[in-house]
Amino acid sequence: MKREAKIITHRKEKRIAVYFEKNPKFIARIKELEGSRWSPTLGVWHLPDTEENRIRFKLRPLSHSIASSEGLTQIKKIQTLLRLQTL
Repeated sequence: MKREAKIITHRKEKRIAVYFEKNPKFIARIKELEGSRWSPTLGVWHLPDTEENRIRFKLRPLSHSIASSEGLTQIKKIQTLLRLQTL
């Protein structure tokens, strides 16, 4: 059975969507995972975006993620403040 997992934003929350052909055994396994939910709107099972779930579904670990543009802007502001303090 072909399965695919990817990071999505669902209702303003980062989640891991798991796509697969309908299979009662796999659905039962997904239901056992903490925080798993079915989205009728998206037609997909999704789980919390955690380090454990990223490893489970072979996604890049959170520790290897790149900061968003907003995060990079905040980092630059902090760097500027730190430089000003050392003058």
